[in-house]
Amino acid sequence: MEAIFPTWFFQGIEQMKVITFMNITAKAFFTFAIFIFILSPNDYLLVPILNGLGFIISGIIGFIYSLKFLDFYKPDIKQSVYIAKESCSLLVSNLAVSLYTSSNVLILGFFGGDVIAGVYASIEKLVIASKSIYMPLYQALFPNISKKSPEEIFFLIKKITIPIAILGFLITLTIVLLAKNILNFVYDDELISSYYYILQIVGLIAFFSSLNMLFVTLYFPAIKKYKIRVKILVSSGIFHLFLVVILTNFFSIIGVAISASITEFIILIYAYILYNKQKK
Repeated sequence: MEAIFPTWFFQGIEQMKVITFMNITAKAFFTFAIFIFILSPNDYLLVPILNGLGFIISGIIGFIYSLKFLDFYKPDIKQSVYIAKESCSLLVSNLAVSLYTSSNVLILGFFGGDVIAGVYASIEKLVIASKSIYMPLYQALFPNISKKSPEEIFFLIKKITIPIAILGFLITLTIVLLAKNILNFVYDDELISSYYYILQIVGLIAFFSSLNMLFVTLYFPAIKKYKIRVKILVSSGIFHLFLVVILTNFFSIIGVAISASITEFIILIYAYILYNKQKK
């Protein structure tokens, strides 16, 4: 769905309800399919297939639906080159995000083995789910605020920073206090639950990411400071790779968890410093 579904297009024309509908459709398909087709542990291979199938179907439907809004013209080569150059920094920064978020399990698997990597991957999914709470809000705000002046955008971001920070703090506090109960409820696995302290460490990301996404995902793209976004994410991604290799080598799964939390904190501090520079 990420490759097929034109999320960027529906954001641009402010039809966010289409994105929401397609996401719900894909997840509903997957959920119902699980109950119908997964009947025993031997059917585990069907889980990723069904998950992917749901998103592929909704992605195709979304792509076809987007065509009703379009008229086709011969592209202007100069304009196409200009747009490609302008958006190149967004591509690089998104690759940097993938680099430091996707490398953790791989590096841990290299140093600690498949079992411990699987435990961390299970715990990390919960943190990713907590981060996804903010994304619909930022996606909904972006098309509207991107039309405003930089001054208006700055003060709007300033206005919502505290409410976002409070929400992130409450989510993190819930994770830290109820880490073991959350793992027992979601996975019902003694091995995973025994690593509840890892969830407490990476649970800090729920707070850090709520704010760094506010600046990196919303503010800087809205004021078209793409190079600043690249600078923050690429430098943080490189820093994370060095840090996670060193700490994982010495501290295994704890090292990965600490590295992930520190990197998100570094992104937040760096982004906030550059955000404050903009008001001058």
